[in-house]
Amino acid sequence: MKTIEVTGMNANNVSKVVSGLSMLLANLQVHYTNLRNLHWNVKGKGF
Repeated sequence: MKTIEVTGMNANNVSKVVSGLSMLLANLQVHYTNLRNLHWNVKGKGF
């Protein structure tokens, strides 16, 4: 794969980076969902 050749990363390092980015994406999706639920479910006198 050209990307690996250009960056100098071996397959083991690439899998670690991909795994870390996947975990980050999953965490951000949970955070976004919680934030959206908070926004749409605000209750009170002014709403």
